Amino acid sequence: MFRTTRGSHGILACLTVGLVLALSACGSSSSGSDPTRDQVKAGFEEIVLSGLGQIDYEIPENILDSYTDCLVDEAFDDLSSDGRQALASKNFEEAVSQADRQVVADASAACADVVGELATPAE
Repeated sequence: MFRTTRGSHGILACLTVGLVLALSACGSSSSGSDPTRDQVKAGFEEIVLSGLGQIDYEIPENILDSYTDCLVDEAFDDLSSDGRQALASKNFEEAVSQADRQVVADASAACADVVGELATPAE
């Protein structure tokens, strides 16, 4: 784990921006069956870890798990089938809808308290 004096608001902003930007490049090709919550969660995890890696941050595994659980709880039912499929397939080639990006941004804001003060920069 990394250490910092930067507060959770900065980390949360990075997570939100990273999620929305990553989703703007997510693929939306549907395979015919709707993915499970666990598959969508795995996609959220990959996006969060990728975004944090780009800014040289990481969060403890238990916080990542809680945060992505929260994202799935908040977003799953409101995402389109294509949006869920894009997350589950981790296909980052085509854009998902603006509506799905907004669902993820709203979910990230709703899950802000999960991040807390525990995400910190690399030394």
